Amino acid sequence: MGTAHVTAREHPRAAASAAHFAPGDNWLLRRGFALFALALLFLWPRPAVADTVVVEPGFTELGLGKRLEVAYDPTGLLTFDEVRSGKVQFAPSAKDVPSFGYRTGATWARFAIDDRRSPEAEVLVLEHGYGQADRLEVFDFAQADAATSAPRLRLSGDQVPLAEWETPGRFPRFSVAPGRSYFYVKSFGTHSHQLPFALRTRTVDEAHRRSDVLAQSLFFGALLIMAAYNALVALATRSAAYAYYVGYLLSYCVCAMAIGGMLVFAHPAKLALLNFATPWSIGAAGGFSLAFAGNLLGLSPRHGWGRSLGWLSVALPSLVFGATFAGYPVALRTALLTILPWAVVLVGAGVSEARRGSRVAKLFLLAWGAFIAGTLVVVAKNVGLVSTNAVTNNAQQVGSALEFLLLSYALADRIKQLQALATANAKLAQEASHHALAEEKRLGAEREQFVANTSH
Repeated sequence: MGTAHVTAREHPRAAASAAHFAPGDNWLLRRGFALFALALLFLWPRPAVADTVVVEPGFTELGLGKRLEVAYDPTGLLTFDEVRSGKVQFAPSAKDVPSFGYRTGATWARFAIDDRRSPEAEVLVLEHGYGQADRLEVFDFAQADAATSAPRLRLSGDQVPLAEWETPGRFPRFSVAPGRSYFYVKSFGTHSHQLPFALRTRTVDEAHRRSDVLAQSLFFGALLIMAAYNALVALATRSAAYAYYVGYLLSYCVCAMAIGGMLVFAHPAKLALLNFATPWSIGAAGGFSLAFAGNLLGLSPRHGWGRSLGWLSVALPSLVFGATFAGYPVALRTALLTILPWAVVLVGAGVSEARRGSRVAKLFLLAWGAFIAGTLVVVAKNVGLVSTNAVTNNAQQVGSALEFLLLSYALADRIKQLQALATANAKLAQEASHHALAEEKRLGAEREQFVANTSH
């Protein structure tokens, strides 16, 4: 009987113990390996397939992130029929809110909804909770029509006239037909590609919409009231710091409205300009805030940090506005890139003054720290580094609210310091004047005495 010819390449342990196998054992060994490989094939973890969203009685709401299958068309030119026929490869989403950052082309999502409630149940609403989407195309059809029939098409997005939206609002909303439906959604444009889909009943969606309207009204109402108050103070005091602060507040207000998807109501006929509102307002807010910082901290525009603040307050907005001629994507990326030098100089100037014991500078640093933290969270969300949720959605508004309160307090404190300094200077001037008058009287008396003595 010969020995079995099994090499270490075929099985690491077989070469060491080959002498124990007869020729017939070689066949058994190969059969064992085949069965082991077959078992691995079936047991090895494979990518999950997105599940159908089943709506049972008692349903209220559900985030659809992990129920989506997503695909990317870098050209943005594929039609619905081409996508349905398999021109792009769909993969299940692993995130609660799929986010792919700023890119061109089209991001596709598909999912199925099986509404098993009674026909009398209230309507389901599908919300896309991202206000900066350029164009959304929603294709849906019933199960019986999935293979051949043309789907229903509905449009939304800030580059779609408001009159063409199914339900006008801050976020796109679409009604869902009863029964089993299939959905394909095309998100097209140069915006941050995000798919924050949520399914709710009409009652829950209306409550959600009302609470959102209330929160946004309170935030922007307080912002505008603060801007109006500071504008009146600027007019009354002729203070450049207050004037720059008002410019910053208004620029930030436009920026927050653009990011929040509310400018679509401002001028529905000029949709092309709505995209540019975001980079323009970022540039303007950066310029006003730098000029405000120089005045608030009392820095000389000719030396050190004061000179850097003054120079950047002109250079950064000019750079953003100049990038407009290269198109919206370039302008937006330029605006986002200016955040780093803006933050470095702003924080550097504050740290420099805080180390000298300035209380205003310490409040200034706390204010901008809150704002920068909120801004970084939003930027990270838009480029896909962090997930989209209630915290990341509202991080900038929370940070900016703290910033405005602290800056207003710092500005008032600065004015008080200036007033105290002016009062002290006035008192010193008055004391100097009294001293001068007393000295003049003394000299006059001595002169009269001298004259009298001389005459005598």
